[in-house]
Amino acid sequence: MKKIFLAPATLALVLLSGVAARAEDTQKLVVRDTSGDVVRAIGNNSCVRSNATSMTDECAQSPEMTTATVQTTHTVLTDDEKVVYFEFNKSTLTPAAQKKLEGVAHRLGQAKDVQSATIVGYADRIGKTDYNEKLSAHRAETVKNFLVKSGYLNVNVADVRALGESHPVTSCPTNVPKAQQIACLSPDRRVELELVYTKDVTRTHEVMVPAKTTK
Repeated sequence: MKKIFLAPATLALVLLSGVAARAEDTQKLVVRDTSGDVVRAIGNNSCVRSNATSMTDECAQSPEMTTATVQTTHTVLTDDEKVVYFEFNKSTLTPAAQKKLEGVAHRLGQAKDVQSATIVGYADRIGKTDYNEKLSAHRAETVKNFLVKSGYLNVNVADVRALGESHPVTSCPTNVPKAQQIACLSPDRRVELELVYTKDVTRTHEVMVPAKTTK
């Protein structure tokens, strides 16, 4: 068998080439498209590689980050929760109104961001103005007292305003029988709740999120 002897320099070069080849085999090479751009995974925007991890390319760096503004939300009553309706010429609560206010009182009692509730009473246009103002005030006081009875004590410091017939939400004809007017004007016979929040109810802070890439 014929033996082949290599010069020391040549032997060293062969050995180094083998080591380099094995090292390259253990590296993850970044996958690129036909335009030479790095291929990134959908979702986390990470680089797509072929093998082990390479620490010498641009994908070995930490992903680019940017800031995003986050705002804390607060307790909000729905349109249905914040309005209670009354029967014509009455300031007493209907069973449906009582049930609604019990739920509202529970929510407000659990809310740590609500300082108090402003209660505003309204009346429809039927009757004299001064009478309707007094009627709307009685309705507001009725709601306030019921909330206190249901456990929402912060309503004691609430501002009770009576706006009478000055803020209608209806547009009903006047040339119809009174019974039809009363039915049409029912949304005006109401009490509305307006929440007063604590000063630190909304807090804006920044968080770090991965920046979007155009590639």
